[in-house]
Amino acid sequence: MIDGSVQAAEFMITTNEIQTGIAEEIKSSGDATRKFSKNNIILTYIVIFLGILGITVYVYTIWQSNRDANIRRIETRENIKLLLDKLNIINNSIVANGTSKIENDRLKGQVEKQKKILVI
Repeated sequence: MIDGSVQAAEFMITTNEIQTGIAEEIKSSGDATRKFSKNNIILTYIVIFLGILGITVYVYTIWQSNRDANIRRIETRENIKLLLDKLNIINNSIVANGTSKIENDRLKGQVEKQKKILVI
């Protein structure tokens, strides 16, 4: 019976050592899981921040390009107005000079007729 008790005690000690080893493994596994979870949470925050930053840059780029396009459109309209004003001035000058040229040609024609009449 003593042998049975000794064997039972040895079995209990061995079982206790095994259970202690299992508990240590579970604890170390839990600690590692907690560490990885914290790292994952930090990485999630970083990804969310970068996503928000990317969306912000995208929206700013669209806004800036629309703003630049509007500025270019306004500048183009102003340049077209200036060119049209200059072209109108040139056109009016040509019309005025053209009328004078036509008038001069008509007068020269009359002078030539008068010269022919005088020569005859």
